Amino acid sequence: MSPKERTKAILELEDHIQSQALKPFNSEDGYVEVEEDTLVYVVDTGEIDYATGFKIEENQSMDQRTERVLDGFYNDCLSFWNKEKEHGTVLSKSPEQLAIKDVSLIKHDPSVPNGDLLDESTKQVWLKEKRNQLLDNKSKAQIADMECRYGTS
Repeated sequence: MSPKERTKAILELEDHIQSQALKPFNSEDGYVEVEEDTLVYVVDTGEIDYATGFKIEENQSMDQRTERVLDGFYNDCLSFWNKEKEHGTVLSKSPEQLAIKDVSLIKHDPSVPNGDLLDESTKQVWLKEKRNQLLDNKSKAQIADMECRYGTS
């Protein structure tokens, strides 16, 4: 499935979920028994696949302290880059992309002098999720823009 088809399928699926008022299934251990031809959609990560081909990178072991540091630093960087954009500074990338790049460079808690090391595996999962979120948001905006321009649905 191409990225465009995947995004369109997810948008249609999310519309269906909302229109039918479907509730997510929660599992204590992250596993759900389903028939192998069942479509599985993980809202948090945007992953979609048939049950037999589904393999999700579980992030339950993510270090919460590292997540908080990354979230806070990203928000600070995003605020800075948005202000730069408002002041007319020419940016080669979007403020979101620049903030993600800034986060990718840190190894310690930047809010504390000689801050504790961040958990590297948590950081990598966080960066992957943030990049996917940015791509999904960009794809959704492009699809909406195309629908507005060309009247497709």
